[in-house]
Amino acid sequence: MAELKIEKKEYGFRLVINNESYFIKDKGNGWFTMTIENEREAIDFVDEKYENLGTRDLNDLLCKLVTNPSETLEMLIGEKINVEKISIEFD
Repeated sequence: MAELKIEKKEYGFRLVINNESYFIKDKGNGWFTMTIENEREAIDFVDEKYENLGTRDLNDLLCKLVTNPSETLEMLIGEKINVEKISIEFD
């Protein structure tokens, strides 16, 4: 069981789970960029289409993470994580 922490920013949002973090922001034209972080420093970038996750835009992706976190995280990071708790911080 894990806790998913979502830090909502004006320009995107950060996911923190099991001491790993990912920052997601809109890239435009139906794409988003997910930054894989180590201690909040970028170590890799992944570009993905919203439609591949069954979403329309950044807000829709955020809603899907809140309503179906385990399945959505598995599609995003390729790892099955059983999310027990979600906390959201707005900045």
